[in-house]
Amino acid sequence: MIDLPKLPPKLKEDCTGLELWAKFINAERKEEFDMLAGKNPYIDSAYQQLQVISQDKQKRLEYEAREKAVRDYNQGMFEAKEKGREEGKQEESIRVAKDMLLESFDIKITSKISGLPLPEVEKLKITLLGEANKNNAP
Repeated sequence: MIDLPKLPPKLKEDCTGLELWAKFINAERKEEFDMLAGKNPYIDSAYQQLQVISQDKQKRLEYEAREKAVRDYNQGMFEAKEKGREEGKQEESIRVAKDMLLESFDIKITSKISGLPLPEVEKLKITLLGEANKNNAP
């Protein structure tokens, strides 16, 4: 816990990042903000954003809309990657199950090793048998 009013008025040359952030949170004058922003690139970024959102209402709404759009885009990309990973895992499970069934493994063992539910492995076996019968037909 940091007691902001008890911070020393002057920063030491070797102060920590935590002390810089505490001073930034407690700053009241533009000069203080400028000085702290010059000491740390992350504080500089925070200060720039603070300046933007402190402007008029229209600018603040524009800033918030842009930030929301960026967050929405990033979330959409994350969800798309996760969906792709899940689809890839499913395809791999089906491939493993097919290979096992073609090697005459028991469907319960195939289900356990591939991670596919037993009914899905049963359907897969029926499909493979149907394909094999088509290929052997005159």
